[in-house]
Amino acid sequence: MRPDGRFTCLNPADGEVIWTSQPGTNFGLGPFLLAGDLFFIFNDSGKVVLAEASATQWTPLAEAKVLNGRESWGPLALAGGRLLARDLTQMVCLDVAAR
Repeated sequence: MRPDGRFTCLNPADGEVIWTSQPGTNFGLGPFLLAGDLFFIFNDSGKVVLAEASATQWTPLAEAKVLNGRESWGPLALAGGRLLARDLTQMVCLDVAAR
């Protein structure tokens, strides 16, 4: 994440920015998880964005508000096709298995 909260891909050889999420997409301190070729990225207010893991461009695929509390900074866990996420007041279990 950049200081402005945008998701960023860096070149591992020299640290140069390859791409960033679009302006206005702020993830703050939210956690993210890489699973196969997908990123699950949470923002501070409980919205999750599903994005393609690509070394060439930012490609968001879907988004949903799944937590209503605040401070959605807890680590994410993925097990058996289910994504676990939490904030200060609640926890959710999302079925993210491919159908």
